[in-house]
Amino acid sequence: MARAVVEEAHASGLRVLAHAHWNADYRVALAAGVDALMHSAFDPLDPEIVARVADSGVSVCPTLWVFHSACLGAEQRWDRDPTRQRGVAEPVRRSWRRFAEAYAASEHVLPEGIAGGLPKAAARDGVRNAIANLLLLRERKVPFAYGSDGPYGFSTVFRPLEELTLFEGAGLGKEECLRAATLGPPSCSGSATAARSARGSRQTCCGSMAI
Repeated sequence: MARAVVEEAHASGLRVLAHAHWNADYRVALAAGVDALMHSAFDPLDPEIVARVADSGVSVCPTLWVFHSACLGAEQRWDRDPTRQRGVAEPVRRSWRRFAEAYAASEHVLPEGIAGGLPKAAARDGVRNAIANLLLLRERKVPFAYGSDGPYGFSTVFRPLEELTLFEGAGLGKEECLRAATLGPPSCSGSATAARSARGSRQTCCGSMAI
């Protein structure tokens, strides 16, 4: 069915960005012929999957900050940290506060939302796995796009510089981070011909979004 959906979208001139949280999701998405993958995976990517991603030419939008803050941020109640709330609309703050409260009340599993029902211990492992997977894909020169898929609620955890800081902390150089922030999103959306990165050129920093 996934293949049929992708073929129909392509026949209509549309690109397909797939949510992929696990190895199995990557496998289904790649077999279906999607154009980009949203998320690094929670579990360690198999070498065969890493090779298939590289060979397919698809872009990957890792969304490290979504994972990082949805788990660690909720545990540490970053929603109460005024420095993390700057520039965030009050409705979004309330949404994030509700999630943090649900996280505190959900005992040993994640509340409804990203990977809802996943044991919190596995979620912590997933944060580390997502970074390790980023580096595996980087070794195969897979193109990265900077962005998020949190249009509401999780938007407060999508702080642009925080995502790029995680990229850099994982081992990506500043030029790689800049490339992900400027050339990556147009590549995901299919408008790469409009993107250019060169010394002295004007840059636009944008983000990929999967709905």
